[in-house]
Amino acid sequence: MENFKTPERVEVLIGILKDYNSITDELAGHMNGKSLNTIQKVCNDFMNRTRINNEALIPILGIYKTDASLLLPIGLILRSMLSDYLTSSYLITFIHEDDKDENSIKNELLILDRDFLRSFLKAMELEKTIHLLNPDFQPTFNDDAEFEARLQAIKSNFKVLYKKNDINLKLKEPKDFRETSLDGLFTTQEYSTVGGGFMSEEYKFDRIKRLGFGKYATAFIPFKYFSQFQHYSKRGYSLLDDTFGGFGYFHVVHSLNIILISTQFQIEIVAGKGNEFTKKIAALVPKLNGALG
Repeated sequence: MENFKTPERVEVLIGILKDYNSITDELAGHMNGKSLNTIQKVCNDFMNRTRINNEALIPILGIYKTDASLLLPIGLILRSMLSDYLTSSYLITFIHEDDKDENSIKNELLILDRDFLRSFLKAMELEKTIHLLNPDFQPTFNDDAEFEARLQAIKSNFKVLYKKNDINLKLKEPKDFRETSLDGLFTTQEYSTVGGGFMSEEYKFDRIKRLGFGKYATAFIPFKYFSQFQHYSKRGYSLLDDTFGGFGYFHVVHSLNIILISTQFQIEIVAGKGNEFTKKIAALVPKLNGALG
């Protein structure tokens, strides 16, 4: 693949990100004070996360214009953003006109909370031993009582995730949460197992694709590419070099294309179809042509 990257073309990407932030800031002002339902709040959260990541990408892309090595942090940031879009698209598959109370998406959000909590508590357990692993560190907690108090306080914020809302019992299983979800949204395996641990992006990709949202499922392709940036391989590292056929820069542009497309449906959910903000984001998509030639 031809390497399309030039300083001028990267500057096009920077301009698009700046315009994106301006448009979403304008949207935020427009929606200020308005009541949002569950899915609207979720989409708003994801757009906020994108805006923050854009603020980090803009100066890094400025250096990347003349220093190809900056593809590494760019790829890691984009990987996180693409994961967000796979998650938001996954959640959209639980919106149905027959589910007036939004129980199905609320249940999936609880399952994502469960995954977050399990990882957080595991990190706390490890944090408790930091001074044993590295004597240069002071103990994080003064004693077991302080650790237990912090543990109980955190668990108390997630009571709904525990059986009978009792933090001394086990966490609920995915099927426990999905009992009030709309029938027909899952395969048998999904209903009972998916969400019991880490919910992979590959699973989200498969579900999104299976349910006819292929345009958004394509986020998995650059996500998979940039996921390799997290892993060191002596031979594999050369494949991630920005000069290797231009794949790195191509996937940067591809990622921004997905971000713009996905934001359009998020804005439509937040502000309604046919709104001016969706049109403004859509108008940025053709500008990506200037980043490739």
